[in-house]
Amino acid sequence: MNQKKTGTILSYVNILISTLTTLFYTPVMIKFLGNAEYGVYRLSISIVSYLGLLSLGFAGSYVKFYYRYKTHDNEEGIAKLNGLFMSFYIIVSLIALISGNIISENIGFFLQGKMAPSEISLSSGLMKIFTLNMALTFPASLFESYMTANERFIVLRIIMLARGVLNPFLGVPLLILGYRSFGLGIAVTFATVSSLALNAYYCIKKIGMKFNFKKPDFLLFKEIAIFSSFLFFNIIIDQINWNVDQFIIGKFVGSIAVATYSIGAVINQLFLATSTAVSNVFVPQVNRIVEKGHKENKNMNSELTSLMTRIGRVQYYILMLVLIGFITVGHYFITVLWLDSAYTSSYYVALILVVPVIVPLIQNVGIEIQRAKNMHAFRSLLYLLIAIFNVIISIPLAKKHGDIGAAIGTAIGLTIGNVFIMNWYYHAKVGLDMSFFWKNILQATKGMLPAALLSFLFLKTETENLSTFILKSAAILVVYIFFVWHFSFNEYEKKLLKKGE
Repeated sequence: MNQKKTGTILSYVNILISTLTTLFYTPVMIKFLGNAEYGVYRLSISIVSYLGLLSLGFAGSYVKFYYRYKTHDNEEGIAKLNGLFMSFYIIVSLIALISGNIISENIGFFLQGKMAPSEISLSSGLMKIFTLNMALTFPASLFESYMTANERFIVLRIIMLARGVLNPFLGVPLLILGYRSFGLGIAVTFATVSSLALNAYYCIKKIGMKFNFKKPDFLLFKEIAIFSSFLFFNIIIDQINWNVDQFIIGKFVGSIAVATYSIGAVINQLFLATSTAVSNVFVPQVNRIVEKGHKENKNMNSELTSLMTRIGRVQYYILMLVLIGFITVGHYFITVLWLDSAYTSSYYVALILVVPVIVPLIQNVGIEIQRAKNMHAFRSLLYLLIAIFNVIISIPLAKKHGDIGAAIGTAIGLTIGNVFIMNWYYHAKVGLDMSFFWKNILQATKGMLPAALLSFLFLKTETENLSTFILKSAAILVVYIFFVWHFSFNEYEKKLLKKGE
């Protein structure tokens, strides 16, 4: 099996282990910390994540500019590109450290209201730890981008897997020893340092990553900055859409509501990862197709549409199985098997967040196509407007309906942008045949209908115990696989599954 296939498989192994870790680790954290401190812990992570904006979207531009030089076998150009990116990230890391500490010292100004003074003090301390962790992620992202550009997905995924396992492996003993949420922060930071060291060693020693810091090419930097500025808007939007709800809830509702929302958000993040596990390994291929098309002056839209449709169908099969299964037994899973009835609203938060992202998740390759063709500005500006809309409607909805209200505000904005406007843009401007894409997606939907109907019938009956949970889950899985195989899969997909090609 090649790097793409093995990398994809390892991505799903990573997701599985990450999911299992979340299932077992989260209840342990809540048991040792309590709902309120766990909410403060999650809120602190959410606030510090905004420092990620300092990267200005540069990480998403690396592969595109790498292939500009790689297509012409310009190794010296790649070395200068690496030096330029590393210099930028070192400066950004220093700014993040300074900014994060200033924010942590003054966080009480933003959180006073629904949070107790002791909770604000705790959040301030945690934010300092997570600020250091964030500062380390900037240079780390360059090594990860270099490995992606060179399609070294196996090693990259193994290191990611090790980092995910190391976090709870260190965190649980620290909780037992009484270090509480500060111990968790230390565990996260140590895992980040370890993965950074391993990635740097592999890139430099094993695949010959070189840096040239002499005579920085400021014209190249300007070009990267212009290209990345719209990626920066995307980062802002992601930060707002996926993190601002927790800030709003913490400000206007309270820390316990942050905890219940965060559980739904965790499930949503696992759902997002399920899709990107497939699409991420095709980023280099998309850039190669576009650069080759430019070099040979040929139209590559048909090839890109075919790739997006082929990968989109695979993502659709996986996502819909997870969604139908979660709709069926997710409530029992969260409130009985995983946590308790205090987290009932987390089920509805997760559903409200997950359903609107189905469409953009099966079109993830389209995002990379936009970037490779330098046509990502429209999406960035559109999503910025939708993010502002999200904040405006989420505040009153959160005040009235708590965590569920905040999730509804986010879902409305995502639906407007992702489902309607972006599909028009793909078809009318980017040059992708979205009629062909949706015709293929609708064809794939036929085999999913029996499982969806069975899920509806199961919702009419209560899931009373673990045996019922397992039976319902197994029934959904068997029915889904049987009908999708016979009524949805095309010959390519059957061959892919049979032979692993």
